[in-house]
Amino acid sequence: MASVSVDDVRDVINVSSAEVPDVKVLKMIKRAEVTLELETDKEIDYSNCTDAEKEFITVLQPYTPQVSSVNFFSLTD
Repeated sequence: MASVSVDDVRDVINVSSAEVPDVKVLKMIKRAEVTLELETDKEIDYSNCTDAEKEFITVLQPYTPQVSSVNFFSLTD
């Protein structure tokens, strides 16, 4: 079985622990875990999951913080 760590997520989004604290990364992991549970209709534990579940949870993270950095108004200019 696999486990998603805060360092796995930080590596994917290319940030340091100084930039994004553990508490925030854990929230992101939990949100991805819940998303996967809703999609698969099964209970997932990010600390004890399959490799495929770990990949989904880890890779889903980049989309969460980057959305807030987009300036949607500039897209119409």
